[in-house]
Amino acid sequence: MYLDLADGPNAYFQRLPDWLRETVEWTARRVSIEVLEDFAWQHEWTCGPLLTAHANPFPFGDWSYIATEAQAQAAAAALGARGFAYGLFGHVHRHRTFSFGGVRVFTVGSLGQPRDSADPALQWAMIHLEDDIVTVTPKSVAFDRQSHIAAIRATSLSAPTQDRLCEFFV
Repeated sequence: MYLDLADGPNAYFQRLPDWLRETVEWTARRVSIEVLEDFAWQHEWTCGPLLTAHANPFPFGDWSYIATEAQAQAAAAALGARGFAYGLFGHVHRHRTFSFGGVRVFTVGSLGQPRDSADPALQWAMIHLEDDIVTVTPKSVAFDRQSHIAAIRATSLSAPTQDRLCEFFV
């Protein structure tokens, strides 16, 4: 999104909620495009039976969430049609595992914006691939929520945007 924004706002960016557009613009003003270009963004990455991508197994630019059983079933069908037995995706900021017809769909938590009210921990995931079997184990990160909230409050972001960001850490 930051690289796209360097070329000017696009239709996807314009559809984002105000708070999210503000955070993207705020960050873009503080991180040079040269630094962002150093990140080798890949639309997807594969290893044997596993496909990984930011949001889902659909074509790049489709940022549909995998949050419900129906959405996970559609993702599993797309994975199976492409010959994959596993898919690993972020974007929803929640750790979940779904299984449909021999295809497993994993979504992973988030370090930056944990959105799982049942498990609000900051999370990363350990992915293990052995003999064409994939396991995904969420790993929590301990941190000082109050200090993090104070750091958000100390930014120049608008009060509504600060409020929205802080909600993830309450």
